[in-house]
Amino acid sequence: MQTARKLFGVVLVIAAGLLIAMAAAQSGRPTSVATIRVGKVIDGLDQWKAAEAELNSMQARIESLDQETKTLVAQLDAERESVKDADLEKRTQLEERILEESFEYRAQKQALIQRYDRESTLFLQQIDEAIKQELKRLCEAQGYDIVMVDDSQRELALSRDVPLSRREQILQQMTSRRLVYVNESVVDITNELIVRMNNAFAAGNGR
Repeated sequence: MQTARKLFGVVLVIAAGLLIAMAAAQSGRPTSVATIRVGKVIDGLDQWKAAEAELNSMQARIESLDQETKTLVAQLDAERESVKDADLEKRTQLEERILEESFEYRAQKQALIQRYDRESTLFLQQIDEAIKQELKRLCEAQGYDIVMVDDSQRELALSRDVPLSRREQILQQMTSRRLVYVNESVVDITNELIVRMNNAFAAGNGR
């Protein structure tokens, strides 16, 4: 079922491209097509680098919390072990403190992870919107009718971290490809898009 849906999605993309091409043909001029490599675009954006700096700071805070809590709990546990068995009240107090610190740690870490997820999602949404806006301006300036994501050179790869069989992993990558072949005559505007977006980001004072 999932494979059928993916194939249906690919068919829709192809159909949409054909409709645009037909419309352009009817207007009396050839369809002008360009491509971009999204991964390279994102990696080259100053906007993404600024976002990554914020996300790395949040990740560092999570790691710091891990280490701080680990150190504190170890100290409390060592203190509890040093208390004589006869001092039951002191041992109980330390055990309760360990439980409280552990509970507080889990709550803080969960909050930080959720914030990280929200922020990273927002950054990606902002970048997606920025890409579409700048592409529109670039296409209007240079006369491109269609800009497609070029992943035709992407190698099929296997991962142990993906909960899918090898066959399913390869099939998923094959059916999710946007393009299988791109003629050398098709213009790749990846680098130009990166330059334009970085200029726009700088002009907006990094916003």
